[in-house]
Amino acid sequence: YVCLYSEGYAEWHEVDFGSAKKPCGWLENCGATSLPNGDIIFGEYTRMMVLYTSNLWRIKSSANITQASSWEIIKSFRVAENDTTEYDDTVIEHIHTVQVDPYTGTVYLGTGDKGLKSQMWYSTDGGDTWVRQEFVDPDTSQTVTSGEKLFRLLNYNFTEEYVYWSSDSYSQHAVLRCERNGINGFTPNSIRILTEIAPTTSQAATYGTVLYPQYKIMVLMERLDSSASSMLFR
Repeated sequence: YVCLYSEGYAEWHEVDFGSAKKPCGWLENCGATSLPNGDIIFGEYTRMMVLYTSNLWRIKSSANITQASSWEIIKSFRVAENDTTEYDDTVIEHIHTVQVDPYTGTVYLGTGDKGLKSQMWYSTDGGDTWVRQEFVDPDTSQTVTSGEKLFRLLNYNFTEEYVYWSSDSYSQHAVLRCERNGINGFTPNSIRILTEIAPTTSQAATYGTVLYPQYKIMVLMERLDSSASSMLFR
């Protein structure tokens, strides 16, 4: 269902996809974004054994959002059938985040969860084409395109100089920083591990980060898969 500003958000419109593929939900407030030109992009937070693709959708600002024909799939990933690491890096579990860098206009996409399924992609043309992000791993000096410590995240924090994030992984938990390569993604050999966070029995990982640049503070909000523990405030 869609409600419109032009109608004072007073009326709901059901978007009828009929027999066509229709979108699955995104991850809370981080799996969707709007571009400076008004286009909307969001990624599907899928579950294995339920859906076998995880799609990235776009609705252009010039289109009628209440019409199913306005909702287009601009990228599609294969989804693994189980959570082993036997799959190659063409397979993910779900899309975590879609964000626009306010300083460059580059759109960033993050996927999860385990091992090779944690990846980053970026687009410099509003989602028409996507490039896979590479990093030079500070631990091994090897070029990598996947992995939980560097690539598994739920949101980025942008400043004029750097981009910051924290791992959505309790076993490879770290706070990271990277420079930009102009509009073309992040500079691969500039990624730095600022802080290593030791694994906890509660399996806490960063679910979101909030940056307060005026106070030079970044807050890490954790998630817990165990209901017996309390979340830490870092």
